Amino acid sequence: ILVSGTIDKNGNVNIDDYSYVLDEQSILNESSQGNFSLIVEENGSILNKLFFQPEFLIAFIGGNVTEVNVSAFSFVVPFSDNVTNIIIKENNITKDQINRTQNTPTLNITSNLSGQVFYNELFNVTWNASDLDGGELAYAILFSSDDGSNYTTLEMDYNQTTLVLNSSTLPSCQFCRIKVLATDGINTNSSVSDVFNVNHVLEVN
Repeated sequence: ILVSGTIDKNGNVNIDDYSYVLDEQSILNESSQGNFSLIVEENGSILNKLFFQPEFLIAFIGGNVTEVNVSAFSFVVPFSDNVTNIIIKENNITKDQINRTQNTPTLNITSNLSGQVFYNELFNVTWNASDLDGGELAYAILFSSDDGSNYTTLEMDYNQTTLVLNSSTLPSCQFCRIKVLATDGINTNSSVSDVFNVNHVLEVN
C-alpha cells in the first residue's frame, strides 16, 4: 500500500486522506532509523513497522539547500486483507492514523476505448464508482504503453469520474491501457480499460 503525508517542525503529522493498495509488484520501503514510525496493524497486531526521520531541507541542482517547515513522506509498505489501520508515531506516541472501513468501493471504466486509434487529439476516460460506507472516494489514473506490464501515473487523488486526456502528450503505442484506482482511504479497487492505440503520425489517404 502507498501511504503518504506531511510532518512539520513541531511534530504535527498529517497522513493523506487517501492511500492506495497496489495490485502490481512494487518496490517496498525497508525499515531504517528515526524517531518516527509508520505502522500497519492487523486487529492490534503489527504487520509492518518502518522507522524514518523527516528532513526539512530541499537540495537544488548546483548545491543550494533551502530549509523548509514541512517535510513530505511517501512509502510503499506491505498490506494484507486483514489490515485494520495505519498509524504514524513519534517516539511511540501516536501522531495520526487512518482506519479501514468495512467495504471496498465498486469501480468500472465506462469509456469504450477498445480498438480505438487516437492521433493528436483529446479523448475522455470515464468511470462509475460507489462506496457502501458512504465515504468520499479519490482516484488514481494510470497509463500503460505496453499492454499493462508497466504503468505511469497521470493523476493522483483525483476527485472526478471523468478525465480528459490529450493523446499528443502520451507515448505512441499499439497496446495502450488506462487503469483507474478508487480508494476510500485504505480499501482500493481497480479497473483496466480495453486496449487502444496512440499514433502521432496522422494517416493520409
